[in-house]
Amino acid sequence: MANGNAAALIDKLKLAAYVNTFRQVFGADLLSDVDAAFDRIMFAIARYQKEDPDFRTFDSKYDRFLDGKLVLSDADLRGLALFNSPAKGNCAACHPSARGCDGSPPATSTSVSAVLTGPICVAPSRGQRCATSC
Repeated sequence: MANGNAAALIDKLKLAAYVNTFRQVFGADLLSDVDAAFDRIMFAIARYQKEDPDFRTFDSKYDRFLDGKLVLSDADLRGLALFNSPAKGNCAACHPSARGCDGSPPATSTSVSAVLTGPICVAPSRGQRCATSC
């Protein structure tokens, strides 16, 4: 997170201890093409987040609520309503709070790019959606 742009991230990757592994997997010359390298970084992180069970244990209070194992307090429900309301917090415009159509837990971000470079919009205006692929 907090990488100013894709080129800054690629520059950091070039100095990382695992850069040779990255080159072996994705190609020796990949880092010379910022857009292609950024795409492969996003792919690698997305696969890690999706496949590594240690990354997303889904054992938070909210996860227990989604599983029907916990009842949220009135204060929690008010916070969730603000989170979901397009006229208030509008957080759910970029960060879904409900399970997916396939029953999968909501993602913490809808864009791997947002994970790598930080959120494009921190608090969207009422009714506005984040610039990430919501």
